[in-house]
Formats: sequence, structure tokens, C-alpha cells
Amino acid sequence: MFGIVEQELFVLQRLQCHFDATGSRELLAEVEAGERYWMTEEETRALQRANAPYQSTLDLERIVLDCFRQPAEDEPCKPISMTVILDIVMHDYPTVRPLHSTKIQLGHALLNNGFLSKREGPGMLYYAIPRQRMKE
Repeated sequence: MFGIVEQELFVLQRLQCHFDATGSRELLAEVEAGERYWMTEEETRALQRANAPYQSTLDLERIVLDCFRQPAEDEPCKPISMTVILDIVMHDYPTVRPLHSTKIQLGHALLNNGFLSKREGPGMLYYAIPRQRMKE
């Protein structure tokens, strides 16, 4: 019975015609020379740890709905800036980072959930009412 490496080498040899001739020869030579083309579990975990700061698992649309509500039709509402919105969100969700991209994503989340906005100067203002929180 073939081992995994031998099986994969066999597949590479059989499918060689599907690759660019130079690239497949280089790949085949590396495999035959014992070059590892996979990562170990430890390397995978290290890569995931290194990439963790760049991964976003926050559901900003849910967070927006948790932190804000839309005003009723006849309810007065002073529009608020994204800086204020971000401050409120970061108070309730400390893992949200104060980045420019977060502001853009929050703006999209507000608009996707039907919140109205208006441009004022270089930024946007949003008609959103912060939900009341219990005192901590």
C-alpha cells in the first residue's frame, strides 16, 4: 500500500499534463527531493495566531441593532456622528477597535438596517438613538 506522500506523488505524475510544464517539473522535483508542501499542526496554529489581529468575527449589523434604534416617525432625533457611534459601540463591545475601517463598516451596517443619514462636512451623521443601558 502506498503512503500519503507516494499517493500524492503518483497523482502529481498522472496529472502532470494539466500543469504548466515548467511549474509541474519544479513541483515534482521538489516533492521527489523531500520538500514538504504542507504545514504541520504547529505551523498552522502559529499562522492562525499571527493572522488573528486581522480577522474580524464581529457581527457589526447585530451590534448596531443592539446599541441603537431608529427614531419613530414623529420622534425628534438629533443626528450623531460616527465618532459618537463608535464610542458607544466600544463601550458596550470593548473588542471593537477604533479604526477608520470600523467606522466605514459601522456606517454600512447602519444603512443596511434602514437608519437614515446625512452628509455634513467631511463626514456623515446618522439618525440613531442609543438604547438605554443599565448602569454597571
